[in-house]
Amino acid sequence: MHDLNIIVLLCLSSFISIYPLFIWIDQGKQYSASFYNFHMAFPTILLSLLACLFQILGFSQSYEFWLWILIFLICTAFIWNREPVNPFIISLPSCYGLYLNIKWHEFFLEPSLIDHILLSLNSLGFVGSIYAGTLGHFYLNIPGLPLKFLRRSTLFYTSFLILELFMIIGIYFKQKPIYYGDAISLISFMKTFEGFFLAFALFLGTVFSLSLSFMALHIIRLKNTQAATGLLYVIGLALIMTHILYKYYALTYKVFL
Repeated sequence: MHDLNIIVLLCLSSFISIYPLFIWIDQGKQYSASFYNFHMAFPTILLSLLACLFQILGFSQSYEFWLWILIFLICTAFIWNREPVNPFIISLPSCYGLYLNIKWHEFFLEPSLIDHILLSLNSLGFVGSIYAGTLGHFYLNIPGLPLKFLRRSTLFYTSFLILELFMIIGIYFKQKPIYYGDAISLISFMKTFEGFFLAFALFLGTVFSLSLSFMALHIIRLKNTQAATGLLYVIGLALIMTHILYKYYALTYKVFL
């Protein structure tokens, strides 16, 4: 399978399997049924597109996509336009999705246990930022929604970014990528033409995203949800780019960040 297809598979499967789990942050007792409808339909549609793509490409395990879609459809039908919503039902597709996601990561990237932890933190930060952005969008349509929900979701994904940064500094800067047959330090690798985008991804995923996240938290305290939502969308886009680049370097150079 082409590297680009593998990156698409790993990135989207991470997003689809983790996204519904963010409902657990507050269990949304003041959310309308349309909120849950969207947060189940969104990953279901993405998964359907992913399944069609890999069916066309002749992926040998494409039946796993269709089973995952079936679980999503059953759970979505069960909660559709119902209040209150049981978060356990929303989590069921994620359980099977996480199993597939881990299996595919082990097959294509062969990560160690500590690599799995770092990959998980990266995925949680990336998916959490998108969840926070979509939640902020709902504040424009649901008047009177308490700000604590948006603040909590922003703090939640920001904590994963901070943990990821500590792991990178404490453990992963000791990696020695193979560059033209020689093992060189990670910093030296980032100075090369091939490693430039890794340095760019590291900047986007740490300094840039964390700075904007703290700014978004400050704006939320000022009760300007529209401005905070705009920042959260920018953070989400930055972390999408970071996630894609990290997967590329993990696949191509076995460098995990």
